[in-house]
Amino acid sequence: MSSTHFFISFSIIMMMLSLVSERAANFIKLYFQGKEIYIPFISKIKGKWQYYLKVRLEILAYKQPTEMAEKEREYRVMIINVLVGIVIASLANASLFELIKQISSNENESIAIKGILFNNDNAWNLIVGAIYMLFFLWSMSLILFSRLPEFESDNKKKNYKTPLIIWFVTTVIIVIVYKIGENMKDPFRTDLDFLSIVRHVMGYIFTGLFLSLGSKFWHDLLDIFFQLKNTQQVLSDKKTYTDYDSADKLISLAETPQYDIAEGLYGIYKDQIKDIEGVVSHGLTTVLDDTTKLYKKIIEVEFTNPEAQEKLQRLKFSGSIVLKLNTFYLKDYLRILKTDYLRALTTTETPPLCYVCNADSTSNMGSFNTLIRNEKYYAVSNLHVFADEKELIDFNSGKINHFTKTAIHFNIQGKVFLSDFEADGLQFGNKNFEGKDQCFAPITKDIYVAHQNFLSQYNLNNFSPSRMVLFGATSKYLEIPRFSDLQPTDCSIKYKGFVKQLNLIKIDCQNDNNVDFGDSGSFVYYKIKTGQTTSIKKGVIVAKSQNFAFMFRYSN
Repeated sequence: MSSTHFFISFSIIMMMLSLVSERAANFIKLYFQGKEIYIPFISKIKGKWQYYLKVRLEILAYKQPTEMAEKEREYRVMIINVLVGIVIASLANASLFELIKQISSNENESIAIKGILFNNDNAWNLIVGAIYMLFFLWSMSLILFSRLPEFESDNKKKNYKTPLIIWFVTTVIIVIVYKIGENMKDPFRTDLDFLSIVRHVMGYIFTGLFLSLGSKFWHDLLDIFFQLKNTQQVLSDKKTYTDYDSADKLISLAETPQYDIAEGLYGIYKDQIKDIEGVVSHGLTTVLDDTTKLYKKIIEVEFTNPEAQEKLQRLKFSGSIVLKLNTFYLKDYLRILKTDYLRALTTTETPPLCYVCNADSTSNMGSFNTLIRNEKYYAVSNLHVFADEKELIDFNSGKINHFTKTAIHFNIQGKVFLSDFEADGLQFGNKNFEGKDQCFAPITKDIYVAHQNFLSQYNLNNFSPSRMVLFGATSKYLEIPRFSDLQPTDCSIKYKGFVKQLNLIKIDCQNDNNVDFGDSGSFVYYKIKTGQTTSIKKGVIVAKSQNFAFMFRYSN
């Protein structure tokens, strides 16, 4: 690693940590303005014992009118910045020596700030190290705050230096003893590594001093290093060092939400994606980034033929958007997936255990659910399950908008029920940016009772909020992963005789056996938490590709 790259990496870490340190220091300055602080310190003055050092901070948060008073305020701010910087460095486990070692040796890897609690040290080392660090912070606070003009005490100022001298001398003695006596063991704990504790604490102290310089210092220093780097740039330089050539861009990158990037790119290229023949679904989705382990919003597209794949690849490597000084490329936010089909999920094969079909189209079997509404019994499923092929084509073309008398077969564990009805609650298309393929069918009480008895075998309410439960004609109590968001995806669904554009919500279905044909009209149960209340919501399955199943939100 070149020295320029080293200093850029180091400055980035310092700038990010100093931003955190500044926010914490600003809060402390505002909170303690005009308040008294008490620092434990036992001493005997004129025959009386005192147990603390007390200082009232009159000058701290606000700029002072005189130069002398402003200098005094700057000293107090420096004290807080240094102490807070050391604390932040300790909590972040950002030891100067370890950072230098990582940056120097990990040229091809990112530098991780893991936090002190995630260190590999054993618990005893952490406890002793925490006591050792707190003693240093306490002794430094005594010296720094005893110098303030507001502090009045008959105790000699040099007495407040004693704890720091004891800390320093003790450290030197123990280090010398550890170095000389290589075989010396701690009488209580053999795994205590005091040399490592001293090295880490010293590293935290130096890092804290660097953080106290402020984010503006590191921001300006980054600009200098980036300008120097640009003169040394060669073709073999890493992508990280070519994308961000100024500290302003780096700051704006950190301030740009990942969701805004994907949404901006999708807004620009949505029409181009939609117009590609062979694209069957496209939309925004949230995924877990394998590198950062953070959630990231991307554009996900499914296609069915090589021509569509070629056009998508060409678009993927040519698209970009500029946000807050930075250029973001479509190739980093577009995922394309191959599928052989995206079609409605009725089956013409082996009849499931519990299904419904149109009496004139018995080969078109799907799932259903039953409910009571206004003291009447209903079955609910997809319109394409209840309708025969001709009726569905007429519905899509607009020739008809309701059923006349239609005969429906319900098969529940081998028992067949026949129901004649005029359909209710028909929805076949998009409304308010969400699509539906839904129909309510009035049924008799005996169908409702038989179906509910069949459902009682399964506990459809007991599942994790991170999962979804599907219950259908073919798939029984199938738990599937839940996407972190439920945002509609534009779908081109193949029905018998036509293709329908619907905005549906996709669910994970990487395995062909997850959601099967015959599950059209199945209910999907998922949990939504609002405040302290968790409620169970429902969706209805419509279609499936080789990668996903697609549903709409069900509203009774």
